[in-house]
Amino acid sequence: MRKSVLKTIISMLLIAAMVMVMAGCQKKDASVSSVAAEASVEASTEASVEASTEASAPEATEASTEASVEEPATEEAKSATFKFVVVDADGNETPFEITTEKATVGEALLDEGLIEGTDSAYGLYVTKVNGIEAVYETDGTYWAFYINGEYASTGVDSTNVEDGATYMFKVEK
Repeated sequence: MRKSVLKTIISMLLIAAMVMVMAGCQKKDASVSSVAAEASVEASTEASVEASTEASAPEATEASTEASVEEPATEEAKSATFKFVVVDADGNETPFEITTEKATVGEALLDEGLIEGTDSAYGLYVTKVNGIEAVYETDGTYWAFYINGEYASTGVDSTNVEDGATYMFKVEK
């Protein structure tokens, strides 16, 4: 049961971090970002504590185990192939086909030299894709991450590679 509570807390923290990354990417006013992030961290921490308290009940433990984030397989590395598309500020698309044994999209793209960024409390903040830089502080642009055509709810470094999927980075304002 102790392991289940720990998994629940870790899952809630990962979910909170992903939400904060998305919120940070959607902010238009950089001066508001840090205040909103601090409030979001406090709210996420409170939610995690509440969730871990509720998880001590048998039925809550069962539900939280089902909702936990799946971890990448560590036994044997399996090869997966996915499409990766880069869309620059002018709308030009550059497609790639990536075959990798890496567990996450971020690891695979870093390994291929297709993305660069800085580590943050919320994960990898991508600043350069395929040699093209997007600098929010200078021109208000950032790299938006998409999974199968939908705006991603996870960061690139916490998105598990799915064979046959399409991942995209697109410059947005």
